[in-house]
Amino acid sequence: MNCPHIHDHHDNDALPPRSRTPSVFRILLVSGLLLLALALPEIVAGALAKSRGLLGDGLHNLLDVVGILPLLFGLWILRRTPSERFPYGLGKTETLTALVVLLLVFSSALTTIALSVRSLLYPLPVAFPRLAMVMALASAVVNILVGLLQVWGGKGSDDPALTSSGHHALTDAGLALGVLAGIAAAPLGYPRVDALAGILLGTILMRTTLPRARTLLSRLTDGIDPGILQKIREGAASAPGILSVDEVRARWVGRGIHAEIVLAIDPDLDTRSAHVLSEELHHRLLHQIDNLARIFVQYHPAGDQTPPLQRRAPHRHDGLPLHSHGEQGMSVS
Repeated sequence: MNCPHIHDHHDNDALPPRSRTPSVFRILLVSGLLLLALALPEIVAGALAKSRGLLGDGLHNLLDVVGILPLLFGLWILRRTPSERFPYGLGKTETLTALVVLLLVFSSALTTIALSVRSLLYPLPVAFPRLAMVMALASAVVNILVGLLQVWGGKGSDDPALTSSGHHALTDAGLALGVLAGIAAAPLGYPRVDALAGILLGTILMRTTLPRARTLLSRLTDGIDPGILQKIREGAASAPGILSVDEVRARWVGRGIHAEIVLAIDPDLDTRSAHVLSEELHHRLLHQIDNLARIFVQYHPAGDQTPPLQRRAPHRHDGLPLHSHGEQGMSVS
């Protein structure tokens, strides 16, 4: 008995239902328009006022607008079903888009730090302190509005990506208040405080960008947290009727995890009983493992001398010379 079985699970955060899409789309669209209406004047004001902190905050808000694109792209991806050309869907393109955006954020952080260090060494007074302070305050207010809107929408639609974006916007509001403090200190005889605010902003951006970029790059190259594999292995091993777990593989496809499991079961089970066993295993794992969206199960009778797929022992058949089937295809000895 060697029966592969596939099961999809659509009540998972990785694959939100289409009914949630319109409200999430509107929230993202409103957020993007608010941030865009703020970022452009803020960048202009930062350049006129010679405030590195305000300029860096404006660039960051502009990149937050760009950062909404992967979320919108993800909604579009979720509405497209797999095709013959893309049988696994287009989830990895969403990961790639998010990685590109993070690289833009990282470059913005480097630029902000470089400009701020220069201002720290050669401080210049803020040219229009009132204008700069008004724009910094506006940045804090808009980011609070956007953050609360996205957190509310994310929790209501059960969308963790939107909720995370909302918490990020609330953090940005705090950074904007720091920029405001730096600008207010300049007329009091402390022009370097504005430069320090720019350095702090750039450093925070870099610290939040690098770990996320590493995670996305790992997912793009089919990397997976070993802890996830261990949870799948333990969940499968604890299921009734499973005698051993021979192989477990998993990878991220967009927001969901696709897993492959090779199991040994009781050789006396008939096909119907094996199918019921497989269904029970699917539901057990799908409710135990977060973001698990699709499982491919292959089971064989325990004690069967036929080697599982992962062994790929050299063998002969159909008049062919001794050969084995490795990851890269067939090799002939």
